[in-house]
Amino acid sequence: MYALVLSDNIFTSSFLSRGLKYENIQSVPLSFHNFDPKSLNIKEFDCAIVKVDSKTEEKIDPILNIMDFFPEKPLYLIKPYNIDISTDNKNVIVTNNSTSIRQIAYDMKKRINGSIMKNKENIIKVADLLLNLENRIAFRFDDKFNLRNKEFHLLEFLMRNTDMIFSRQKILEQVWDRNANMFTNTIDVHINRLRRKLDYKDSFRLIETIHCNGYIMHSEPFG
Repeated sequence: MYALVLSDNIFTSSFLSRGLKYENIQSVPLSFHNFDPKSLNIKEFDCAIVKVDSKTEEKIDPILNIMDFFPEKPLYLIKPYNIDISTDNKNVIVTNNSTSIRQIAYDMKKRINGSIMKNKENIIKVADLLLNLENRIAFRFDDKFNLRNKEFHLLEFLMRNTDMIFSRQKILEQVWDRNANMFTNTIDVHINRLRRKLDYKDSFRLIETIHCNGYIMHSEPFG
């Protein structure tokens, strides 16, 4: 997932960008002063975040025109309470300064993945494994398991892409960073952690190592 982050100040954009990175979303921070749609490959971005203050209110209309480049993708407009902004564009999500970057990232993932859950608890299910996207808790074998940040993102990725083999490098690019070191053993370490927590019964395993190819999460247990 790849986001464009814009604000009046590059330091503000960089701060938001760091918050997105913690939520496993890569981004490019820019200020309005050096933003030129013609110099960017806008189509490569999955979404945009625009932070507006009283100094940049008059720049709203040209900034919203960024949606012309990818009309089906969301643009998050963060504004102060004292600025009134309305738009007919259904892909523009107007929010205020009290909304955390984590909340925006969570909503962003749901919209981009096309997976806004009807279930109030936002639960993904694969076989008897459940993952709550809001509190990042997994449920299996009548137990609940708290997950670390990268464990959660790795598990969510595998559960959304069952019955598909992914190389270690592909997982690194999707869950960590597109420039991740392809020789790292990070994937093996985190897969083993998930197995110890969620996949330790031989006849009910979901995650399989495919020799020389990578990993696969099955939609049904194997043993």
